[in-house]
Amino acid sequence: MKKYLVALAAAVSLTVMPVDFVAVADTNPATVVMTLNVHGGTDSKGGGNHGQTAPVTKDVMALVTTNEPAVIGFQEMCARQYRALRSRLSKLGYSGAFTSTQKTNGCKGSSGNAIFIKGKIQTKYVWSLPWGNNPKGTVGRQPRKLLCVKPVGQTLRACVTHLSPHAPDVLDQATKVAESIGRWSGKVILTGDFNLNPKWVARQFPSLYAVGPDIDHVLSTVPVQLGATVTVASSDHPAQFGIVG
Repeated sequence: MKKYLVALAAAVSLTVMPVDFVAVADTNPATVVMTLNVHGGTDSKGGGNHGQTAPVTKDVMALVTTNEPAVIGFQEMCARQYRALRSRLSKLGYSGAFTSTQKTNGCKGSSGNAIFIKGKIQTKYVWSLPWGNNPKGTVGRQPRKLLCVKPVGQTLRACVTHLSPHAPDVLDQATKVAESIGRWSGKVILTGDFNLNPKWVARQFPSLYAVGPDIDHVLSTVPVQLGATVTVASSDHPAQFGIVG
């Protein structure tokens, strides 16, 4: 019998203990979804993982093996960190996709977003999001993208994005994301660091259900409940879990 996250937020450190679970029947249609800004490169204050793969891989694998998410969205991930995780996660039945938003010294190469799903990917979709209306020198004024995938044999689309921390770019980008995923009639799951609080997420995505207490959220075209918020040692963001369906 598999175990899934209870629909109750709980901040738990990976270095202390795993998230508490409640056992449910294997036939439960709910989908466990995880989103995490991995802080993969180097930020303006010198923090981050500086492109290292080991800390990110260690923490992500602990989260995945404990919680068994079917969809995983990553932001601020270096290409080298994606490749290291893809090698490990493929052995657990996951397929992944990556899109580069820019090259950075902190990543020693490309930085961007990644998404993993249980099963095989049939189609990959990438949209460039509008940016550049924020004044020059504004933190986070950089290219942004939306990445989605369709699993083989499913109508589901699973997506990940990372929006600017400032308006007007963040609002323009949110509008573009909503328009892009609005073309699909089937179930859509959207993960990411939106740099928007829950009230603004509700305003920008009125047709979607959403969970997330801060700026990291899981959204869907079907009801979603908050599973847990888990502290991650290698990141300045927690891992956010949602239960979709």
